[in-house]
Amino acid sequence: MIARPAGQQPVSGDDGSGTSGSVRSQRWVWQTAVILAATIASAAVLKVFVVEAFRVPSASMERTLLPGDYVLVSKLAYGIHRSNALSATLLPTASSLHSSLIRRGDVIVFEYPGPLNPLSGAVRMPFIKRCIGLPGDEVALRGSQVLINGRALLLPSAKGIGADDHARSDWGPVTIPAAGTVIALSGGTFDRWRQVLEAEGQHGVISPDGSILLNGQPAREYTLRRNYYFVLGDNRGNSLDSRVWGFVPENAVIGKAVMVYWSWDPSVPTASLRDLVRRVRWARIGSIIR
Repeated sequence: MIARPAGQQPVSGDDGSGTSGSVRSQRWVWQTAVILAATIASAAVLKVFVVEAFRVPSASMERTLLPGDYVLVSKLAYGIHRSNALSATLLPTASSLHSSLIRRGDVIVFEYPGPLNPLSGAVRMPFIKRCIGLPGDEVALRGSQVLINGRALLLPSAKGIGADDHARSDWGPVTIPAAGTVIALSGGTFDRWRQVLEAEGQHGVISPDGSILLNGQPAREYTLRRNYYFVLGDNRGNSLDSRVWGFVPENAVIGKAVMVYWSWDPSVPTASLRDLVRRVRWARIGSIIR
């Protein structure tokens, strides 16, 4: 109902309702347009700044997450930050995420930080993994154990780690870069830091004499501007993660995975309606991600 100023007489109509049919039609169209616009705007704000849905495509996070799980990701878990082009435009002065809020063991969604496939263009796909190491931590893998600063980290049981994966499971140690760290640059260390330098927008090359040029200028050291994280898949024997494509910069983090809101089993055929019902993993719907 639209309120009228006191004392205003209703407009007379042929149907005796006090309002002509054309006026009511125009009012309905206008109200519908406003509701539709508000709904779309609210959905866009929620998607950009608050929560977003993602589908788990692979088995790299078994047994925590399964292929066909649909998860809700909280973008406010680590504070408001510019996680994509739209939010960067709307919040040009927003700070990066609150690094202190990310904890070891959090399951996070982030933009793929490794080198892009030329066939995929400039699109960085979202990945979901478990954050294992924080800025400044020393990470090492020894068999089935993950060591952080020399101490074993308690994690969900890793699926698929057997004799064939032993060489891959022994990894490190390596120290995770932190903002403010000064790194030495030379022909011998450049490959180690190449991915981090590119993440910070630095174009580095090795000159013919073996020295390093950053953005065309000679450089023997560089001070990191961002914090970085080390992530692993829970199914470490079947996961491409920080062991392969390096650290995750803080500006690539989208949010924290909090809940499975829907789950399909892609291995179940859908030849009939009964199969379709069987395909739903009812027990997983609404489960909290830990």
